[in-house]
Amino acid sequence: MHDRRQPPPPARPLPRRPQPRARKRTSWRPWLLMGGALTFGSVLALGAVAFVALLLMATPDRVAAGVTVAGQDIGGSSEREAETLIADLAARPIALVDGVRQWQVTPGEFG
Repeated sequence: MHDRRQPPPPARPLPRRPQPRARKRTSWRPWLLMGGALTFGSVLALGAVAFVALLLMATPDRVAAGVTVAGQDIGGSSEREAETLIADLAARPIALVDGVRQWQVTPGEFG
């Protein structure tokens, strides 16, 4: 038994149970913002493609503005005019030079 002169033995601490970790609360806001931005960008890109397609369909017999072939501007001309101009360009000879030697060939000869 205990003698009153001796201190009681130290009590053993009870083993601690591991506490479950508090689950971090995830925020949906970044995902919603990213999804909204992606949706908006997709709709904007689709609208731009549709606008260009409508422009091309509005003038189906004309070559788009700014188109050049061999330095010749064919933009805004009709398809027939463009075909005639390209055929004339294909019939023109091209000078090939190798030092002092020269050849005249047409693009049709190259295929």
